[in-house]
Parts: sequence; structure tokens; C-alpha cells
Amino acid sequence: MTSLITQSNLARALDNWAFPVYHSLFLAPLLTIQEAERAKNNANDKESPIWLWNSERILKKCHALIWQMTGEWQARRSITISQPGRFYSYMTKGVMSVAKILNRYEIISLSDFKQLDQKRYEKIVTCIENSIIQISGTRLTEEIQPVLGSKVLHHFFPSIVPVYDDKFISKQVLKLKEFDHFIETNADGWLFNEHKQQSRMLEYHRYFAFCSQQICETPSKSLNHLRIKFMNFYTDLAPKMFSEQGTKGLLGRLDAKLAEYCLIGATYR
Repeated sequence: MTSLITQSNLARALDNWAFPVYHSLFLAPLLTIQEAERAKNNANDKESPIWLWNSERILKKCHALIWQMTGEWQARRSITISQPGRFYSYMTKGVMSVAKILNRYEIISLSDFKQLDQKRYEKIVTCIENSIIQISGTRLTEEIQPVLGSKVLHHFFPSIVPVYDDKFISKQVLKLKEFDHFIETNADGWLFNEHKQQSRMLEYHRYFAFCSQQICETPSKSLNHLRIKFMNFYTDLAPKMFSEQGTKGLLGRLDAKLAEYCLIGATYR
């Protein structure tokens, strides 16, 4: 398997498409909220969960941030979501469900999927996809689309949930010859129950599997090198506490966002 998680693909994305400064404006506040709660709850305790998005109290602090972010990213439309209350409710349920299962299996980033058996992997991916469906369902569209749900979950779990964007994912990444090869030859274990998915969610199911495979099959040394380079784009604007954590913190393991950038960067070859 030829990995697309490379320095050249990352550089192409940063040069041609990505805006790390803009993206950090939404990542940093949510990471700050989680780390503040971690400090408050004495998260150095071994019993403390990895993800602290398991409380409605904590998530309420994120409502305004997520509402602004989805508007800025055009992931929602005022005509389809006129009242934020329903959106907040489904967002809270979806985020808490994902946090619960990730904490249960101690998953910090996509690379941790390597340690899972098939049954646990399917449980986690199914939970993520169901939460995306739940959140995206607050938009009144003829068919559930993964854009809104994936963008919301990504900002809570940027190391695990990749963003789906019609322009760059459906029309570019899913057209790569490497993706076709993945579907034809390497899908065993990464894909499951495709027949149960609607067409747009089927695209996300395959995209998520492709990101996971790419990250998990990239040599650890190369992956860690790219993680450090990628983290450096964020640490100037992110709070000092994150840069001090190095590769052990969330900013040092943004695997889902790293996969997204590298796969989009591959389309500029």
C-alpha cells in the first residue's frame, strides 16, 4: 500500500487549500474548554476519561462556538435550521455518545484503531456514523448528508473524525486512483454493512475507512514526523498548554485532520 500521508501531500494542501490559522480559531476554544475541565477535575488521575465531552454541563459551554462555526463553514443554512434548540439537543446526544465509546476503548486518534479487533472497530465507527446522521438530520434535506454532522464532531474529536466536504471529498478525494484501489482490494476489515447506508452516508463510510487505513498503515516514524510538522502550524495560535504537551497532547495527534489535508493535497498532484 502506498501511503498518501506524506510531507509533499501535506505541503500541497497547505499551499493550495488549507488555512490552519482559520481552522485553529475553532479548534483552540474547544480544546481549551476540555483542558480547563481536565485541570478542574484533576485529570492526572488514572481514572479520568480521555474525552471529557460526556457532560451536558460542559457541552453547553460549546453551543455558541459550534453554532458560529457551522455558520462560518456554511455547514448549515438558516432556512433549514431556524431554531438552534433542536440542533443543540442532537449535538449534545451525538457528542456524548461518541465520547462514551471512545473512552471505553481508550481511543485517542485514528492510529489507535490498529489495536482493535473487528467487533470493537465496527462498534466505534457505527456510533460515529449514527451520531453524524443524528446531527445532520437537523437539516431538512431529502437525504441525510454527512457535511453538518462530520464538521460538528470533527471539532470535538479532530484526531478521530474527518470532515466531509462535497467539493473536496466527494468530487476529489473519492476520485483518486488510490481510493479506487482501496475499495477494490483493501476494504476487508475497514468497510462493513455498506448496504445499510444511504448513498451520501455510504460515501462517508468509505471516506472514514480510507482515512483510517491510510493513517494506520503509515509507518509510525513517518506519521510522528508529520504530526510534529502539522502541530507546528497550530501552536503559535493555540494556548501554551497544548504546545507544552507536544506529541502526547491532542494537538500532536490530529490524525483525522492530518489525513484530510494529505488526501486533499494528493488531488493537486
